[in-house]
Amino acid sequence: MPRFRAIRDRQVPELPLTPKRSQLPPGFYLDTSSLETSTPTPTREELLRRLRGLYTRRRIAAGKCIGEYYGQKLTVSEAYCFPGQRSNYQFEVRKNGKVQWILDGELELFSSFIRFVNAANWEHEQNCYFVQRQNRIFLIARCDILPGQELLAWYGRDTAALIAQ
Repeated sequence: MPRFRAIRDRQVPELPLTPKRSQLPPGFYLDTSSLETSTPTPTREELLRRLRGLYTRRRIAAGKCIGEYYGQKLTVSEAYCFPGQRSNYQFEVRKNGKVQWILDGELELFSSFIRFVNAANWEHEQNCYFVQRQNRIFLIARCDILPGQELLAWYGRDTAALIAQ
């Protein structure tokens, strides 16, 4: 019978619950969002969105992959079990048109910096977009994005309704 040698545990530092600005990849920073609220009486989400947006320090060429969207992998029932409490950071991962699972990037600990890409108020405001490749979600530059510009994606006509839920 094989003998196993015990290995002494080492103390592992606790992970921070929120990423520090230094954890953003080089060339990106967070700042107050450039977006105006869409209504005279902004929703809670619109006010929160004004707090931070993702900006670039360098030029990003059109068509370049900016990064991958990460999040907790949830089943559909886990993601939608509490009506009215749906996360604003969810992407459906589909196969043959059917939702396979949900990527939820609400918890910063389990997400990537891509979670800070705000929703454009109008389709013409977007400078990047999301695509699914196999079972992964990526952010792609729609046009050249210049240093100092906020990254904005159009999530569709129903974005405002989804955010308000």
